[in-house]
Parts: sequence; structure tokens; C-alpha cells
Amino acid sequence: MTNTIYLCVRCNKYKTKIFYDMKKHCLRKILCKKHSDVILLSDDQLLVLTLMPYYSNKHSITLEEVEFLKNSNIMEKYKIKLFNELDDNLKNNGSVCKYCGKNQGSIHLLRKHILLKCLYNNLLEEDKIIENETIKNTNIIINNNTINNTTNNTTNNTTNNITNNVTNNIINNNVTNNSNLFIDIPIPFNDEWSMSDLSPKDKCEIMVSKYVFTDFLNKILGNKKNSNVIINRSDNTGKGMVYINHDRKYILMNEKDIIFRTMNKLYEQLFDIIEENKRCTNVTKVIAKDYIHTKYKKFINEPEYNEDMNDLLLTLYENNFVISTQIYESMKTLIEKNIDIKKTQLYINKKNKKEINKTEHISEKQYIENLIENRNEEYSYNYDSDGNTKG
Repeated sequence: MTNTIYLCVRCNKYKTKIFYDMKKHCLRKILCKKHSDVILLSDDQLLVLTLMPYYSNKHSITLEEVEFLKNSNIMEKYKIKLFNELDDNLKNNGSVCKYCGKNQGSIHLLRKHILLKCLYNNLLEEDKIIENETIKNTNIIINNNTINNTTNNTTNNTTNNITNNVTNNIINNNVTNNSNLFIDIPIPFNDEWSMSDLSPKDKCEIMVSKYVFTDFLNKILGNKKNSNVIINRSDNTGKGMVYINHDRKYILMNEKDIIFRTMNKLYEQLFDIIEENKRCTNVTKVIAKDYIHTKYKKFINEPEYNEDMNDLLLTLYENNFVISTQIYESMKTLIEKNIDIKKTQLYINKKNKKEINKTEHISEKQYIENLIENRNEEYSYNYDSDGNTKG
């Protein structure tokens, strides 16, 4: 069709006349940055809007048609499967939907139908099946000798104490007036880590560290609220357990997927640290960003470096095993007792509102400049505003 074009609604920059090129753009490991005009749209809304073409500058789908996806991310979550299903349907069935058998009249109308109805519903059903299977197996990490003999007694004693205190306080309706309630409800793994425990000095040291990703994760795990991953490689399953959110609780995840998502979160939050640092010069920010960007590109593109980073980050998670397991046991009790986790979290947040703000005096810009000089790294790149390096 003439005058047909695809526009990435997410970034409002990438355009192409070829659907396959837009598919490659959507499948990039690092998603393009959300344009300010669409910041309130969900990932699924953006994906569907992006996959439908413009004809003579008029979009073939409306915002009203994707309104029901405003709280959805199921298609973004299973994006690879989504594209495989689209390709398979087009290859074998033309404009006929493989799910309901109805002829939609054209490829574009078929794609719209599949995205908004049949494939979307299919993904929801599959996700429920996966979730149910995950719930059945959530104890795999904790049971069957997952906790080794050296940590078993300590973990059991500590978690029993935490569990009993939390359960008694909440069951006896003392949540609103008992100051002895203590449980660290973890931040969901898909959310940003809390940096409330990091002082300005900590952030400065992280952003110029030679081992920036591992140092950052090490400091992040110092806050119990960030202990949302349970890893014990001695079980040889290649899987870990993550606290996914307050509704789905804990799920099993491949270790490689955990590390990939961890690196993405570290990368994004490191850039936030740099941007928010008012004590360093623009030159310092450029150098720090360039170094982080280069390290991240090596993780993505160099298998040997990727393997080293996997091992280092998994070791950090494993070192945090006892704490993360204690929290898991406490959360399991809350879930089993059908206690409203969200209300409990609101109460705990209120209790912690007076948390001490760690601020330490730093000699303005000079402190950061000295740290950079002591890192003994050579830099040969400039960092541009689009996140790319150039010689």
C-alpha cells in the first residue's frame, strides 16, 4: 500500500516502511526511551500502536482501541513469542486467524485482530498456566537441601523469630499501634532498587568505580528491601527465585535472565545517579557515562566478558542468600495467613518515614575529580546525548 509507514510510538523517532525493520527495532535488548507525550501509556499500548501502520499520515488504530491495555504488559513480557506467532500465522494462514479461524480480509487487519483479541487472550491463558506451575514449585529453592547445613540452623531460627513476631502483631490487629513490627517487604524485582541507604559519598564512589556494576549491586544489597533475589548455585538447577510483585509473589527465573535484567537495572540507575549528581562537572559526567556505557556494551557483545559478569553478580546474590531467604520465609507467612501485603507495606513505610538521611560532607567537585584520577583508566571515547560512544 502506498504511503504506508511504521513509526515507533515509544520514542517517536524511528520510522520505516518495512514491518520487519520495526520488528527488529522492537526486539532490541535495550528499549528506546519513552517520549514524554506517551509516558502514561503502558508497554502493551505502545507496542500495539507501534506495530500498526500509518496510511497517508493517518494511524490505522486509535487510542480508544487500546484503552483496555492501560495496565497490561503481557505482550511486552512475551514479545518474542508474540512476533513468532505473528510470523507463523502470516506464513501459513494468510489473512485467516489461526486461533478463531476467521478471515480478516487483509494482513494488517489480521495483525490488529490478533494483537487485540486472539493472541492477547492466548498469552493471558499461558501466563496463568506458567504462574500456577511456578506457585507449585516455589519451594524448590528452599527445600531439598537448597539451604546447606552451615546456614540452615541460622536461617530457620532467625526466620522463625521474624515470622512469629510479624504474624502475632498482624493477626492480633496490632499493625497500627505496635512499634515492634519488623519485616522488610522486598521491592518487586521489576522495579527500581531503593537507593535510600546510599549517601552522596556512596553515589560518587560508585559512579567512578573501576568495578562499577559489581560495586553498585554490592551496595544495593546492603538494603534489605532490595533482597528480592534468592540464588544458591549449589543446587545446580540454573534457576533462582525472585519476588516479582505484591500480587504474584515469588516466581522461578533462569539465572541468566536474572543477571540480564539486573544489568539493565544497574545500567539505568547508574545513569540516574550521574544525572542527579549536582557536585560534578559535565566533563566528569561524560567520562563516567562513557565508562559505564562501554562496560555495558561489552556485557552485551562479548561472551567471555558476559560470562565473567554473570559469575560475579551471581556470587553477590549468593552471598546475600541467608538474608533473602529470611525475607522469603517471612513473606510466605504473610501470604499463607492472607495478610494484605500492600497495607502492611504502607504501615512500614509510615514507620520508616523518619529514617535518618545519610548526608556526608564532600568537598564539592574536587572529591569526584580525585576519584577519577585514582581509577587509572584511560578513556578514548566521547559520550553523546543519545547514549552512543564515538571515537
